[in-house]
Amino acid sequence: MSQVKTVEQLRTVLPEPRETTKAKILPFLDEQAIDFLQTCPFGLMATAGRDGPIEVSPKGDEPGFVHVENERTVLLPERAGNHLAFGLQNIIETGRIGMIFLRPRTGETYCGSPAGQRSLTMPTCWPHLRSQAARRCLRSGSTSNGAISIARVR
Repeated sequence: MSQVKTVEQLRTVLPEPRETTKAKILPFLDEQAIDFLQTCPFGLMATAGRDGPIEVSPKGDEPGFVHVENERTVLLPERAGNHLAFGLQNIIETGRIGMIFLRPRTGETYCGSPAGQRSLTMPTCWPHLRSQAARRCLRSGSTSNGAISIARVR
């Protein structure tokens, strides 16, 4: 078995995607994506650090834990955990983030790699939050750490 080292070599093994597949890649969240995110119970957030490490953090709760503020903004509650905060530190350092959301037992997924502004809103800023969805997310009690990852999609 030989190694694939170039995109050209890759495309001899794996054909280019169909136009209908490429048409699914949008610079905003369409109705189908918003519905998927609002009813999805689980996702994974991957971030890249300044020195190159990749971190993947599980995100999940009851369906509806993802708050879609608008077609370009998604709010993710930050749950209590081990307090290592690798992913959150990576967002602050590089802003490089990718997400995949899954509906268990269905085979359905939604992938997103936000572009543009990515930020963290911490509880000390709570009175200054402009977003109703961000305030609801904090008030819901579901964010025991109080941190919210905010991602703006392309």
